Amino acid sequence: MDSTVPIQRAVQEAEYKFPYHYLDLESDRHRLIDFVPVMSRYELVRDRLGDVSGMAILDAGCGDGRFCYEWRDSGARLVGVDYSERAIAFARAFVPEAEFHCADVSEMGAHGPFDRAVLIETLEHVPPDEVSGFLRSIANVLRPGGKLIVTVPSKNRPVGRKHYQHFDEATMSQALSGSFDVGEVSGYGRNYDLRLKIRKRLAKMAYPARRGSGWWSRMVTGYAEWFHRHYGEGPVADSRGVIASATRKDVLV
Repeated sequence: MDSTVPIQRAVQEAEYKFPYHYLDLESDRHRLIDFVPVMSRYELVRDRLGDVSGMAILDAGCGDGRFCYEWRDSGARLVGVDYSERAIAFARAFVPEAEFHCADVSEMGAHGPFDRAVLIETLEHVPPDEVSGFLRSIANVLRPGGKLIVTVPSKNRPVGRKHYQHFDEATMSQALSGSFDVGEVSGYGRNYDLRLKIRKRLAKMAYPARRGSGWWSRMVTGYAEWFHRHYGEGPVADSRGVIASATRKDVLV
């Protein structure tokens, strides 16, 4: 391992040996059970963005482009940026409808301005002393009044090897407030209790018989909708992640 590369970045880059965000496209087990929390998070971001037809959207820290894949028929111009050449190669292969750049966010001015930007599970990968400048770079490529949606892991979860920090409502708002007017901040993926563990275990047990009829089929096919309804969004203090909406300040100082 290159000693000049931070361990957090090296761990994330190692995961991009395979486009793991697309496993559900070939695996029904991932689509119906394992990826449900991930897709529920994407759905919350979609709800916050609203109708984006005709807009330009920047996916900052796009990784292998899965969010752009979900929005490829939205009528928006989709632009993704990430530092990982390997991830960008996957993104271009899976989402030819979008444009992707292996670059720093600060270099995206020539491709903007953008009406909306998303940071999906990205800010935790940025060193804390660089967060303010990173967010300012995004604000600089947004139109005045442009909207940003951010999701990050919550402080309720331990910080893994590829992350620098996790957030709560206060630290999320503080990070954004330098360049953005902070709007709604809430939690997503409410802390998993016994109900979810039992429901998920039953869905996994029923999965081999899902093509039949009866409770096992309903258990598997209804799991995603049930998860989103009960665990998709809730109080930050009771959630595994934080989702925030913010608007670019009229004047950046």
